Amino acid sequence: MKKLISLIVVLGAIGAATWWYIKYGTPEVKPQVTESGVTRGFILEGVQATGTLMAERTVDIGTQVSGTVKTLYVDFNSIVKKNQLLAELDPTLLQTQVDMQEANLKRSEVDISQRRLTLENDIKKLERQRGLFDKQLVTREALDQSELQVKMDQASLDSSLASKTQTEATLNQAKTNVSYTKIYAPVDGVITVRNTDQGRTVNASTSSPTLYTMATDLSRMLLTASIDEAEVSKVRQGQPVTFRVDTYAGSVFRGIVKQVRLNAKNTQNVVTYETVIDVSNADLRLKPGMTATLTIEVQRVEDVLKIPAAALRFRPTAEMFGLLKQPIPPEAQPGGGRGAAGMAGGRGERNAPDAGAASTPDRGATSAPGAAGAKDAAASKGTDAPKDAAAGASQSGRQRSQSGIQAGGDASARSGQDARTGGRGGQGDGRGGFTMTPEQRKQVDAITAKNLSPEARRAEMAKIFGNMGGRGGQNSGRQGAPAPGATTNMAQRGADTIDDLLPPVQRQETPNQRVWVFVNNQLKPISGIRTGTTDGQFTEMVTGDLKEGDKVITNFIIPGAKVTPTQQQQGNPFQPQQGRGGGGRGGRG
Repeated sequence: MKKLISLIVVLGAIGAATWWYIKYGTPEVKPQVTESGVTRGFILEGVQATGTLMAERTVDIGTQVSGTVKTLYVDFNSIVKKNQLLAELDPTLLQTQVDMQEANLKRSEVDISQRRLTLENDIKKLERQRGLFDKQLVTREALDQSELQVKMDQASLDSSLASKTQTEATLNQAKTNVSYTKIYAPVDGVITVRNTDQGRTVNASTSSPTLYTMATDLSRMLLTASIDEAEVSKVRQGQPVTFRVDTYAGSVFRGIVKQVRLNAKNTQNVVTYETVIDVSNADLRLKPGMTATLTIEVQRVEDVLKIPAAALRFRPTAEMFGLLKQPIPPEAQPGGGRGAAGMAGGRGERNAPDAGAASTPDRGATSAPGAAGAKDAAASKGTDAPKDAAAGASQSGRQRSQSGIQAGGDASARSGQDARTGGRGGQGDGRGGFTMTPEQRKQVDAITAKNLSPEARRAEMAKIFGNMGGRGGQNSGRQGAPAPGATTNMAQRGADTIDDLLPPVQRQETPNQRVWVFVNNQLKPISGIRTGTTDGQFTEMVTGDLKEGDKVITNFIIPGAKVTPTQQQQGNPFQPQQGRGGGGRGGRG
């Protein structure tokens, strides 16, 4: 009995200790919430690349004759003027040819004199023979023989004259070859390469050897960069460029896009297009061959509210709400908000808006039941749509896109995929067959520079294009159909290069974005945000219920978790994401 009582006491003590440890001994798990503020400033959307500096024009200076290099008058980095003597070959052998031809010419002149005397003598004989023949003192045969001799003398004289002409031509060629032993600068410039040394023999019998390479005015240079095919559509002639070189790490240099060349290069299945940039080098610090890291400015906005891009990618999971002892709000329910505003937990995270940048279109999304799902479905397909409905040629005819628009989706959120894949309407940026005239292009550029509100911008665009940008316009039936009265022949559009015919890059705006804030230890959504230009780190807020200084969530770390759900969702902001979060399977974003 005592043993039983002792056992009960021991078990009771163990139970009490266990209960105390569970209640008071286990430390409370507290999440680490990372917040960033909404700031004001400028945002630059650009295309990054690397390139190589080179002279605006280089000239190879060679020799047309063979010989031994007698004298070099200039060296590397020498500044030379046009017609300045650069080098000289030994002219001895070539001068010998000149002397020989001059002797041949004198001999030809003597030979011509002799033949002329012979011809004159035979002509006199012929005249005497004719007088004797008239008196019948010589035969007809003797007269014919004299006439034949005169003709032969005349032919010999003509041959000697032709031989003299040939000798004169050979002499002139020999003299020209002697003159070629002196190499002069064809233009003003700087010697960048010297390929020979004094005393070296050069052979010009098969190809012209290069003695020097010179660059023209180095105060103007070219920067050639290879732009990936995925971003070349953003590059236009005249866009500003900033770049850095390693040797001047603290300096920023500037240039202007001159040309986007059409000869694509395929290197290990990577297609790039060579872009040429004009660079001013007045201080001559930049040198040919330097490697530059450059940014081509596509869009730039000043004095705007900036949201951290990570906040737009943040999606709370059910585990996070459970840790905070908070019920899951409707916005985070599976299917309660798809696309850009939906909960991370669904497949299709790859189309979560990367700070408002154009993303890969969804190929299989379907509209969620209800107006809210249809609205978000329309938003999820709008990342590649034109920013202004009036500036577009026509919009998508897909039923799911139209239902999304009717449910309240923005007009700029239509047919991002159809314009590329399906012959269901062109866009106002020229990809669907609509071509702006040069005057219209200037007007669009002026409107874009004003940084107007979306409503005001649409009204201005409507004044330029009329109803051509209305929904379901005349060209909506097939891709590539020209606008009424449009000129389809490039040669008839009054442009000198293909770059002049490209429309300006359209400013993209993405509606119905969502961020989360941390208020009173609770996650609270803020929806209905329209975003614009992005640089990958910050995104412009066009409209929304945020002000400068507000804090938004960029990360949510659960202690003890090997990989936080937020880390799974974010991944690389510049690559499509396909992560799985908590809360079941959602629709594609």
